[in-house]
Formats: sequence, C-alpha cells, structure tokens
Amino acid sequence: AHAYYDQLLEKLRADPDHVRNIQDTWGDPLTEAAAQSSDGRAAYVTLYLAGNMGETESNESVASVREIVDNSPAPPG
Repeated sequence: AHAYYDQLLEKLRADPDHVRNIQDTWGDPLTEAAAQSSDGRAAYVTLYLAGNMGETESNESVASVREIVDNSPAPPG
C-alpha cells in the first residue's frame, strides 16, 4: 500500500501547476497512525490545490488530481 501511495504522491508532486503542496502525514512515522483509517485499508493525504473555490483554476486543479488518481489503478486487495 505504501508503494502505491508513494507513486501517487510522486505523480501529484510532478504537477506543481495544480498541486501546490502535499501534507504527507502517512509518510512520516510520527503522524502515520493519524493518517490511516481505523481498518487499515485507507490513508488520508491533504492536498493544497491552485485556485480559489469555484474558480476555473481550482476546478482544473481538481480535474487534474482526479485524472492522476483515475490513471493510477490501486493494487489488488
């Protein structure tokens, strides 16, 4: 799961026009427990995207993140 997560973050970091900052709490041993779901099947990441809510730039940023995730199939399990 960490390998998939790391690959997603790498792709998101490669898009600075849309993804301005990533708060990687699951990648930090001090905060990883807080970033993982109670059943251990999901991890949370906070993204700071370009644009203000409702603006074209923010809509494009959300679309870019969705495209990155959609084109990164999760591993089985």
